[in-house]
Amino acid sequence: MSSTSVRPRLRPNVTYARAGHYLLMAHPETPPTDEEWDRAVAAIREAADTGAKALIVYTTGGGPNAAQRKKVAAMWEARGAMIDIVVTTPSAMVRGVITALNWFLSRPAVAFGTLRESMDHLGVPPTEQPNLIVTMDQLRDQLR
Repeated sequence: MSSTSVRPRLRPNVTYARAGHYLLMAHPETPPTDEEWDRAVAAIREAADTGAKALIVYTTGGGPNAAQRKKVAAMWEARGAMIDIVVTTPSAMVRGVITALNWFLSRPAVAFGTLRESMDHLGVPPTEQPNLIVTMDQLRDQLR
């Protein structure tokens, strides 16, 4: 009788998707790998270049490390303009990381406890909010 090994499903450390005029991104508690972050930064730039109004991030504690934060800051500097960034998180540590990231950004990111607060801050029309909620839920499900 042969034994087969079951390989665990590798879960991403960052997921993202465009939803209307917004790029949504989700992080678990672990930081993205450099390869994942490079792809995420490319997606952020593409979204900004194609008219996205904002980047809406949800995280339970993970996010880019210091070197990765510098990469995204360099991308914004090279691009010459940023889109709004809002972060939804229950984590005080993440809010501290956002403060550190703001040292490198021309437009500060802001953090909220709920996605609804984040959307309200951005002025997302009520008709667009359900799509963003569903998309963010799907991104978060990919992390579990």
